[in-house]
Parts: sequence; structure tokens; C-alpha cells
Amino acid sequence: MVKHMLSMPILNGRVEKWILALSEFDLNYKSAKAVKGQLMANFITQHQKPSIGYVESMPWTLFFDGSSCKQCGGIGIIIILPWGASFEFALPTEPMITNNQAEYEAILKGLQLLHEVKAEAIEIFGDS
Repeated sequence: MVKHMLSMPILNGRVEKWILALSEFDLNYKSAKAVKGQLMANFITQHQKPSIGYVESMPWTLFFDGSSCKQCGGIGIIIILPWGASFEFALPTEPMITNNQAEYEAILKGLQLLHEVKAEAIEIFGDS
């Protein structure tokens, strides 16, 4: 009987065939219960690793530039602290280096300065 019903053209979709095939069983559908927000918060706090930090560090900002010519050259660095204070540096470079080398020296010097003050997060801006 079921084989005959499943072969009927009106029941050619998969869903209809499954509904007919499972109709002899007493099946009830219950939707999933909503999980309360506090339950999720408790789960996360109970299963966190100790290495997870709660404070997100604000980044330091580094602007750099460098240029060179036959007689002289220099680099410029601006460091802006997370709380807004800024420091400007202008340093000479060796003569007869390329503009790219001056740019590299500028970013390296800026990173050295930030490393000395133990900056953890840095945003870097340059034109190269």
C-alpha cells in the first residue's frame, strides 16, 4: 500500500514522500528553547582561559617620512601616544643614500623608539 502511494504522481516531491512514509509513527515536533543570555555569560566566564585579557590596548600612532639629496638628507618622525600627547623628531641621515633608504631609516628609528617605551599596539602611516 505504501509503495503504491509513494509512486503516485501527486506525491513526487521528497518532502511529501517523507511525510507519507513517517505518518504511521506518532512524531511531535518541538522547537528549540531559547537560551537565556545570563546562561551564555556564565558559560563563557567559567570556560575562559587565564590568558584572555579584558582590556583592549589603545594603539600608539607613528608617522614617518624620509628624504635625501647629494649634500644631506633627513628623517622625520611623529609619535602620538594613546592619550593624545605627541612627540616630533627630526634626524639627519648619511649623505648619498637613496630616498627609499631614508624612508627605511625613518620607520626603523620610529619602531626602535616605540620598542623602548614598550608600546604594544601601533598604527603606522607613511607615504611609501
